[in-house]
Amino acid sequence: MLNDLFAQLKPDTLILTANKRLANWIAHQYHDLQVSRNVSAWPSLDVLPLNAWLKRCFCDLQTKACGTPLTLLNPQQTLLLWQTIIRDQTDDALLSINATASAAQDAWNLLQKYNVSLHDPELSLNDDDLCWKNWAETFAQTCKDNNWLDNASLIKFINSQLEHLNKPKHIILVGFLELTPAEQLLFDKLDCEINFYQSRAHNQSVKRIGLTNIEDEIYAMASWAKQQLKNSNNIGCIIPNLIENYNDVKRIFGETFVDDTKYNISYGNKLSNEPIIYAALEILSLSIGKININGIGFLLRSPFIAAFAELPQRAMLDVQLRQMNQTEFTLNQLNMNCDLFNILQTIKFKRHLSPREWVDVFTKQLNALSWPGTRKPTNKESKAIERWHELLQEFTALDLVTKSFSHAQALSSLKRLASQTLFQIKKKNYAPIQILGALEATGLSFDHTWMMGLSDKIWPDSAKPNPFLPISLQKKHNMSHATAAREFQFARMMTDQFIQNSTNLTFSYSLQNKDGALQPSPLIKDFSMLENVDIKSHLKITQQKFETIVDDQAPSVQENESLHASSNILEQQAACPFRAFVKHRLQAHEMPEPLEGINALDRGSITHKVLEIIWEQIKTHKYLSEMHENELNQLIDQSIKKALKVKSEFAQLEQVRLHKLIYNWLQVEKDRAPFSIAEQEQKYTIKCGKLKLNVRVDRIDKLENNAHILIDYKTGKTNTNDWLGDRPNKPQLPLYAANIPKKIDDIAFAQILPGKLAFKNAAKEINWEEQLKSWKKITARLADDFYNGKAKVDPKNPNDTCKYCKLHSLCRIYENT
Repeated sequence: MLNDLFAQLKPDTLILTANKRLANWIAHQYHDLQVSRNVSAWPSLDVLPLNAWLKRCFCDLQTKACGTPLTLLNPQQTLLLWQTIIRDQTDDALLSINATASAAQDAWNLLQKYNVSLHDPELSLNDDDLCWKNWAETFAQTCKDNNWLDNASLIKFINSQLEHLNKPKHIILVGFLELTPAEQLLFDKLDCEINFYQSRAHNQSVKRIGLTNIEDEIYAMASWAKQQLKNSNNIGCIIPNLIENYNDVKRIFGETFVDDTKYNISYGNKLSNEPIIYAALEILSLSIGKININGIGFLLRSPFIAAFAELPQRAMLDVQLRQMNQTEFTLNQLNMNCDLFNILQTIKFKRHLSPREWVDVFTKQLNALSWPGTRKPTNKESKAIERWHELLQEFTALDLVTKSFSHAQALSSLKRLASQTLFQIKKKNYAPIQILGALEATGLSFDHTWMMGLSDKIWPDSAKPNPFLPISLQKKHNMSHATAAREFQFARMMTDQFIQNSTNLTFSYSLQNKDGALQPSPLIKDFSMLENVDIKSHLKITQQKFETIVDDQAPSVQENESLHASSNILEQQAACPFRAFVKHRLQAHEMPEPLEGINALDRGSITHKVLEIIWEQIKTHKYLSEMHENELNQLIDQSIKKALKVKSEFAQLEQVRLHKLIYNWLQVEKDRAPFSIAEQEQKYTIKCGKLKLNVRVDRIDKLENNAHILIDYKTGKTNTNDWLGDRPNKPQLPLYAANIPKKIDDIAFAQILPGKLAFKNAAKEINWEEQLKSWKKITARLADDFYNGKAKVDPKNPNDTCKYCKLHSLCRIYENT
């Protein structure tokens, strides 16, 4: 494929590429060419990305001791230097140091690329420009004082030392869409033979296709690539926004190809997102400030700390911490609940340490919790651990630009370094399908290419001028990302190169996204349409045929079985037998989710308790009606204080809310016919079918005609229809009315919901005696079904019943829908 390039080679030819991937690909193609010619040995091809060659030149110059010895800063060291300068010169409460430093460094890099002097008069137009200029002058002076050189200034330095350099005689530039002014100046001064190589494919076919959305684009691309494998081993899949779509690309190509060696995604996961590394960073976070309950839960359930055999006990501790309804914990609070973290308290360190010293502290903290665990790591985990240790060594290199860090600064820098490090296990062989970002694909040639995501909103990209440089200056020098016209120009050059480098090329775009309809990019709209693309027709994953066994019959309740026998059993059995079995027989419950403040369940319990305390004092409707306003308000306040034991700002707010709610509810009670409290929070053990249930009745009122009405407090919406049918939504009151050893003449919901206070009873609408008999049969049947082990996945109303259920991973109801 590159025969015309290799035909230009001379003994002293240097090939410089626009990126690392292109250099590797050329070397790979050259190797294959020699093998195909049965050549057993050949001179190494001198092919490098431009920046790597500049670093090689720098090392040669340093070896020759030309000028003052310099140290080339790596990207992390350079960024840290910018952060330090900005932090020292700015009130860091006013801005994000990390984001500001990144933008400031980008501005500096642009000046170096476009040969713009720091003393250019256009850099002093406003306060922001002057602020950045002060930072930049400090950066330049600091580098000069310490004999440091940043990567952006490297090309300028090489230009100044060309007389000491062994200059190449012949250079071939491959994959460059354009040269920056600094690069152009370098090649002009080299004064050697320089050729630009541009491959040109033959028998070109260029088509475009619009697909419904991004997911369909990826499916179509994957299916198409699988088809092309029959005729070619050089297939390119180009995705301009590969980073944003990485997870979907990985999933869909994984579905499409049984053999993942057939394709390579040129992007990895962030090292910080690898579970074993994420665990390490969470351990280190324990010693600083507060850690979120989800982070603590991850560690407690993690196989990467302490004794793996204790995992079940640690998981139970996670549940207990969540039940405390606290979203964040300090290390001291954790130590009170778990000895696992005690040892971290024994690690003492000073407030400020050097990066190298912090690495020692971090290592001790990880060792204290036996990270990375006691079980044998997988191959991927082992590779991630190796990369982590390399990362710590990179972190120690920050010693060059800072004497000491605070704990927070050190951990923040380490986390940022881990998040900027991509982790990917390299495949042994060159995959025939290459999945690349647009910049990475620059200069590569393919037999078949599919480039997706080319809607008018993405291609070309929108302009993103640097905020620290005057727009006029960026426009004047036509700097990268400065204007829409500049982005259009660059996207056009890239599109043209992809067309030239591929024999068969397909452009695709989405017809819509979450914001609405999309159009094809103006750069591809003139190409003819590709028709009849079957998006998923080639997804053939071989599966073994399994025998289907329906098992929805559990063992019956055993005599010695531990069972929380409450009315909730019948409610769950009516809603879905499987849910009743899982919750009450298997004791499986969703993980508690702590919330800031008081959750809805606790609010309901507190409301119940307040009313219980109040009615213990009042006892009758007559007493309530005759109470003075001040006396009633005082009783409400006293009752809330007794019931609301939590002391916090949330509790104070809840006290105000509750007082208004309870006061308004008692006005509803005043409007009722006269009554007295017959029972409150009374416990009963009742026999319902084959089950013995322990129940507690909120309240029973006795009316003037000696009728008894059974009341249930509800702090949410209620509906009396929930008592009806063979599978009642709320069978609690029907169960009580039909089974407790006391004659009940009516049941009622006391709906204590702000703005919707209501007293809803049943006897007015139905034949009470007949309804009691029906309820006795219905509740007995539900109880017997539960007792006998009926556990079918059978939601009463799937849309409602399954909506808030957390057991989908067990019942897997959606796998068959």
